[in-house]
Amino acid sequence: MSEPRTPEAALLPVRPAPLTQHAPRRGRRARRLAGLAVLVASGSIAASACSSSPVAGKAVTVHVLDASGAYPQGRFDPAKVVVRPGTKVVWVMDTGAVDSVTGDDGKWGSGLLHHGQSYAVRFNKPGTYRYHDVVHFLTGAVVVR
Repeated sequence: MSEPRTPEAALLPVRPAPLTQHAPRRGRRARRLAGLAVLVASGSIAASACSSSPVAGKAVTVHVLDASGAYPQGRFDPAKVVVRPGTKVVWVMDTGAVDSVTGDDGKWGSGLLHHGQSYAVRFNKPGTYRYHDVVHFLTGAVVVR
């Protein structure tokens, strides 16, 4: 997913041109496939735009999620955010377990947090700030540029 949970721009559904009763079967299928291709391409473009460009704003939210499928220990969602200087990053505990957010450099940390609690840090200087959860060994990064 994108860095913030709310996308910058909403994607509108693509509707194929109306079909007539006399249209050959091959034409209808081609239009359906073309509509699907547009949806897939739009999603790819939107996802790449959200993940690489810095987010400007007052706050960006990172959710700490419970274990599931490919993430047996849980995860930060998103695990990497790209923001501009002066942006506040807020970690929200959406887990049933106790978790934490601690800078790898040891200069900041939340201590232990429970479901529904949050922790925030404002990042003013450009750089990459790596962090982890001391309980479940989750990792993430805030890139400021």
